Amino acid sequence: MQDIIYSLVVEMVKNIDADSIKVKELMTQRIIVTSPEKQVSEILGMMRKNDIHEVPVIERNKLVGIVTYAHLIKRRKIALTSQVRNVMVSPPSISQDDSLITVSDVLLTNGFRAVPVTEKKGIAGVVSRTDVIRAAKMIKEITEMPVGRIMTSNPVCIGENEGIIKAKDTMRDMGIRTLPVVDKNGEITGAFGLKDISSFFEANRIKASKGEVYGEKTPVNIEVKSVMHSPPITVDQKANVGAVIDLMTKHSISSVFVEEKQKPVGIITQADILGLLAGLKERKDVYVQITGLEEDPSVYNTMYEIIEKYLKRINKMIVPQMLLLHVTTYHPKGKTPKYSVSAKLSTPRKQFVSKSRAQLYQWDLMKSLDEVMSHLERMVRREKEKEKDIKKRSSSKAKAGLKRETMGR
Repeated sequence: MQDIIYSLVVEMVKNIDADSIKVKELMTQRIIVTSPEKQVSEILGMMRKNDIHEVPVIERNKLVGIVTYAHLIKRRKIALTSQVRNVMVSPPSISQDDSLITVSDVLLTNGFRAVPVTEKKGIAGVVSRTDVIRAAKMIKEITEMPVGRIMTSNPVCIGENEGIIKAKDTMRDMGIRTLPVVDKNGEITGAFGLKDISSFFEANRIKASKGEVYGEKTPVNIEVKSVMHSPPITVDQKANVGAVIDLMTKHSISSVFVEEKQKPVGIITQADILGLLAGLKERKDVYVQITGLEEDPSVYNTMYEIIEKYLKRINKMIVPQMLLLHVTTYHPKGKTPKYSVSAKLSTPRKQFVSKSRAQLYQWDLMKSLDEVMSHLERMVRREKEKEKDIKKRSSSKAKAGLKRETMGR
């Protein structure tokens, strides 16, 4: 089933002027398109050959859909002979006069790496995350920000001796695109991402005349270290976001790992930088996004009630800017689906990350959500108390110094 993304807004304040950068200045007019009659196998080859993840679908000179690699990999069974019309999704609407902030918001909301720029009912160009990230280098407030403010701490890792299938399933279940690869000592040795999965399945496709893209039992499950990218691209915790943008642009990558003593302690993705840009939008709301949930939309009403309750509490301590939630659904045979929830809360000073901790296959969706939101609230409160303690100690030292100075006179 296609991944579902729902979003909502609740109270917050932020303002900066970056609207002067327009989509027409960023987009490329070199457009690779396909038709609804093409087969999935052909599209996979096209994506690999051109190093792209989205392909607009054109019929009678009109934009009718878009095929994305992320959606393909999340589908459990897709025949290689399936036609594009059966797997394409509706593209978001972006115009040439939309701003950098607007397109960042659209890319983040839809989870796409590139979106078509429309003109009337046709297509005028394509704007990608890479285009947006490159433009972000012009915004000083973002480039000078320390990486610790936006990185996701304690990233999910994969062992270099683990199988490629496990890596694929981990990325699908966690809703992530790249994994740091570590050795037996926990030291980072490489990076494994969607491109590596594409290479693996494309090689298997060439060997087989028919079958499924995902879901079939693949006879070969090679080790991750055989196909990972090495050495990994990393920065230390003292770097700023500008350095990360430079590395992403130079190496054409979407993720940079933060390391300490050769061990991965964080990860920064293009999505994190998009989140910063989208957060510059002038509005009185917190942006909330839920991905991965394969449920009736009615469940979102209850989820939003829980989310809003905790965000109002958090807002009394620090201004929340963006909350990203990913739901992982487990399907035990013959049993009711079970859920786990992971969350990332962005604030002006720091990001907070949480994941429901109950035992696997015992998770209830609303209980998992409540647990994660409660944990985020506790993390924010601890951070606030830590700040107060630091200020108190600094004030005490200042008073003691002033007293010694007075006595010395």
